[in-house]
Amino acid sequence: KPATPPQPSSSDEEEQSELGGSKEDISDVEGYERKVLQMKALGDVKAFQVGDFVLVKFYTTTSTMYYVGLVISKEDDEFLLKFLRRHGTTWKFVYPPVENISSVREQDIILKLPFPKNVGGTERVNLL
Repeated sequence: KPATPPQPSSSDEEEQSELGGSKEDISDVEGYERKVLQMKALGDVKAFQVGDFVLVKFYTTTSTMYYVGLVISKEDDEFLLKFLRRHGTTWKFVYPPVENISSVREQDIILKLPFPKNVGGTERVNLL
């Protein structure tokens, strides 16, 4: 009799919900890994400052989740980040309607991202 794969527990789903992510937010982990490798050359990994956009790696019991955040404060090796969400299936990130702010250890920050650019659209769209 074949073994059935383990089902995600409700605590995993709650954890993903608390982090502001869902399975749809991060459907292509390999794609993120490739992006991380491409962007490593652009970022100075250990020189994080207030106002920097960073990529953070969170481990759940069954997967690895990546999130983009803005550094709002720094205290020793702890950073307070305001997280963004991926907009649809694009590589654009926006602030969610309800702020998602969390404390993160420096070792969980993968790299510093380049400062975002506003491209095209109306002034209202650029405020997102």
